[in-house]
Amino acid sequence: NELGIKSLSNVFNNYRVNTIDLSKLSNPSMTTPLHLKSFCSMISPDHILVGGSIGQQLIEEIKTNSDVEYKFTYLPDESAANCLLVNNTVIHRSHVEYPNSTKIIKDLNNLNPSIKSVDIVYDELSKVDGALTCCCVFI
Repeated sequence: NELGIKSLSNVFNNYRVNTIDLSKLSNPSMTTPLHLKSFCSMISPDHILVGGSIGQQLIEEIKTNSDVEYKFTYLPDESAANCLLVNNTVIHRSHVEYPNSTKIIKDLNNLNPSIKSVDIVYDELSKVDGALTCCCVFI
């Protein structure tokens, strides 16, 4: 991990690279979180969706350690914050799985029409702990 941090710092040398120790984030329903992206997603260059109790902790961690001021939107469901941003469209889990979180995402679209959203039913892969971003290749 240290080599990865150093590599990122070298590639993005105009920016401060911050780390978040996932083992320090607590969630009573799991041990150490597997991936940071499982609990937060960028939905624009300055706006982050965060989910569940880990999401609340992430907000504090990012505010404390980042030089950039982000807007945050909190979702009550951790897994609902695992989204994809593709061509200004947020692809997220469906209202069937997460009705409260989906409503919040749809309301963001009403507040900011540049944030479009598409919800997909993903319940079968979630049974094996597959997150939405786990099924994607980033190019």
